[in-house]
Amino acid sequence: MSKPEATSKQTPIALFSIAVLALLMAFLFAKSFSADQALFSNDGPLGANVAEQAKVPEIFTGTWADLNWVGGHAGSALPNITYGLLYLVGPINYAKFYPPVSLFLLGLAAWFFFKRLKFHPAVCLIGAIAAMLNINVFSNSCWGLASRATMLASIFFALAMIPQPGSKWQIPKLILAGFGVGMGIMEGYDIGAIYSLYVGTFAIFITLAAPGVTVKQVAGGFAKGAVIAVAAGLLAAAALITLVQTQVQGVVGMAQDEKTKEIRWNEATQWSLPKVESLRVLIPGLFGYRVDTGDGGRYWGRVGQTPGWDEHHQGIPRHSGSGEYAGVLVLLIAAWALAQSLRETGSPYSKLESRVVLFWAVAAVISLVLAWGRHGPLYRIIYSLPYFSTIRNPIKFMHPFHLSVGIMFGYGLQGLWRKHLNVVTRSGDLLGAVQAFFKNGPAFERKWFYGAIGFGAISLVGWLLFVSSKNELSKYLISSAMSEADATAILKYANGELGTYIACLILSLGILAMISSGAMAGSSARVAFVLIGLVVTVDLARADRPWINYYNYKADYAANPIIDILKEKPYLQRVTAPPYLRAQGLEYFQSICNDWLQHHFQYYNVQSLDIVQMPRVPEDYAAFNGKFPRPEDQPRRWELTNTRFLLAPAGFLQAINEQLDPAKKRFRIHTAFRFTQAEAGAPILTELNPAGPLALFEFTGALPRVRLYANWTASTSDTNTLDTLASP
Repeated sequence: MSKPEATSKQTPIALFSIAVLALLMAFLFAKSFSADQALFSNDGPLGANVAEQAKVPEIFTGTWADLNWVGGHAGSALPNITYGLLYLVGPINYAKFYPPVSLFLLGLAAWFFFKRLKFHPAVCLIGAIAAMLNINVFSNSCWGLASRATMLASIFFALAMIPQPGSKWQIPKLILAGFGVGMGIMEGYDIGAIYSLYVGTFAIFITLAAPGVTVKQVAGGFAKGAVIAVAAGLLAAAALITLVQTQVQGVVGMAQDEKTKEIRWNEATQWSLPKVESLRVLIPGLFGYRVDTGDGGRYWGRVGQTPGWDEHHQGIPRHSGSGEYAGVLVLLIAAWALAQSLRETGSPYSKLESRVVLFWAVAAVISLVLAWGRHGPLYRIIYSLPYFSTIRNPIKFMHPFHLSVGIMFGYGLQGLWRKHLNVVTRSGDLLGAVQAFFKNGPAFERKWFYGAIGFGAISLVGWLLFVSSKNELSKYLISSAMSEADATAILKYANGELGTYIACLILSLGILAMISSGAMAGSSARVAFVLIGLVVTVDLARADRPWINYYNYKADYAANPIIDILKEKPYLQRVTAPPYLRAQGLEYFQSICNDWLQHHFQYYNVQSLDIVQMPRVPEDYAAFNGKFPRPEDQPRRWELTNTRFLLAPAGFLQAINEQLDPAKKRFRIHTAFRFTQAEAGAPILTELNPAGPLALFEFTGALPRVRLYANWTASTSDTNTLDTLASP
């Protein structure tokens, strides 16, 4: 969009930029190089990737996920970045390096995007750092969704390939842009589809926004969008088919009639961003970080809260696996770019560039309002559109919000370079230049700064109000499932985050004032870029650190006597830990059962009737389990599903036989055990003990998975078949 600026020595500059991005990732994720350390992953744990059902390259030809329930079709692994990395490095190194490598690729893609715009090399590097360390994508990556980073990298590549008005080789570039969108869909499924709307709209907009646009060019703009859509559809066809087959077709509540949509509204909008929590974009730890961050840093907002929780206290009060911080200086420079794009004269941008900045500003606002979900005014409208009701979390619209802000930040940096740094002479000494700027500087510039300073004053007032509301906030926290000690620690932590934000705001305004005064022009421009780069890097890295969580995978995934029993020929039986039984057990029992289910059973290929995660319930699963609603119906369910083992307190043997199986009494204790712990904080070990309080029960009535029958009946009705199966 602009003429080349400072383009000499491109190769050394590119290598330097790549080295900086790589070193940042190596520094933040240094523990990944330790032999026994792996990164926490909620959505893609090591056990799930080591499991036989996830073995590569076999997974590329189709997957039958047999470790939960009676198994299910999970589609095929896609030929994308994520599975390519898993195939190349193996599950252990994947657990160590998937997030940093994905974030590094995102940084490279953002750098390439800004370079394609012919921005200053320093702008390209700082813009890449801001994208790579943005807490939205960083926290998602560290939570177990590093595909969010590779997806955004694909989208940056797609945007970089969209040809500018009048440029050559438009069709090949549009096809590459479509491939970028397609890869984004393969990496992010529904979020990739959301991004595709932004990319397609921008491809049309960039043509329509050009000065002097003709009717022919308007038609060409829509043709560009069509080429991108076709190319994306061709590349992502397998992903789209898998998405529909596993997430829409045959899934409870995914019908597109108005009644079904209304029933699903609460579930579909549970992960909405409360409007007040939009402040997390500006203050990273105001509402805490992870749900398990210590020292008062645990998340205390309302994302993920079960609707109506304040009234009935049923479900979950909160659950956040992501942050939303964009960076104070990033937001200030993005705001500066927006202000400059609105100028009639004196703007550092061309007409087309100003309109592009406005496009991304509007995209950011719309994305934020949609992310509010059930707390905002717009989501009801798009929820009524075809298939938008299948999107589970409105907060997903924060992803394109941060993309939009990141692009505006890049334009802001380039505008600062053009307007205040790319001049021959400086405006006197530093202090004198700043004083002269506020006294006699351009009126528009001074008004923007006065507005920014006013915003800082409002922030100080907000801090004071927060401190003065300590008692009320403490009562609120205690009423929302927090202890008094937790409430005190949380408020202290949030107060510190507010103070850090104020300090960063003052520092950022000071840097912008020095640049705007002209005191850092000419030969001092490098110093300005270094200052901006350091503040952005340190600020975002500080906010990112709470999301980085390592564990000793060798110790955590070590087998134990019970796992040794269950992993022996697991295809001959299933195991279950019924919630109504394990909830009555001793301390740690329920949490350890959950841990085994999510990690150890996957790692050792133990087949369980229980479900690790099922955000979308298949209709066949719901229909089958609906035939066994009561505890006393469970033995028949366990018979049919080859469930031979149960985990429960040993003292329940008599009660289980008398209440669940009074006629046949087919339950017996196979192995009794107990948990031991040397000291508080030490690992919890499993020890076999005939007098142990816990037991692995054997259900002798479990039917085999295969048997030859002489007499059988064919049924054409699923309902009749299920009724017959459920009958003892």
